[in-house]
Amino acid sequence: MEYVRADAREPELEVSLAALGTAAGTLQSHARKWNAPEYFDRPTWDVESTLTDATSWGHWMSAELPSQTTDILRASRRRILAELPPVTGANRVLQHADLKIGNSIWSAGELHVIDFDDSGYSWPLFDLAASLTGLENLPETPQLVDAWLSGYALNAVVTDDALETIPALLMQRRLMIVGWLLAHPEGHPAINRADALADTAEMAHRYLNDDLLARSHS
Repeated sequence: MEYVRADAREPELEVSLAALGTAAGTLQSHARKWNAPEYFDRPTWDVESTLTDATSWGHWMSAELPSQTTDILRASRRRILAELPPVTGANRVLQHADLKIGNSIWSAGELHVIDFDDSGYSWPLFDLAASLTGLENLPETPQLVDAWLSGYALNAVVTDDALETIPALLMQRRLMIVGWLLAHPEGHPAINRADALADTAEMAHRYLNDDLLARSHS
């Protein structure tokens, strides 16, 4: 281990997302070739462990939310459950699983990845959704997705089936984060939970209307 001195300035967001995608592709490519020892044990980030009462993240379904918010979040959850395949076979890969901007450091112009606490098995593009934590419902989200995929494709294969899961994965990740925020009110005090819920409900509406990755929205 060694100390990494952070650069005074970070690159533009799209550059950082492309670098995170490259890192994800590199790590996943290695993981697919690595034979894990018998004692190796990491969680599986599938729908059961992230969007049901069994999740360790905290669940928004048991929170006291406005009925309209609850209804649309439940509807988006039902669609996610229908759209995401089981985490098995080629759909199961060991990955960082929390590969967001906050878990990376730019030093001397190179990206360094930190905080592997949540590393586990999931769909190949679960790392993409993690990289876009907090960025899933912005006008520039489609461009950020493209940037990440361009980096990822340098070291890993992106299948058409995987590409089709992106909207569901982005929505799944957002619901995970909302559950975490509601379950841990003492953490992230700067985040306005009412605003986060309103934005998530708006995101869910767009997801249900197949508009999540539209090239522009107000």
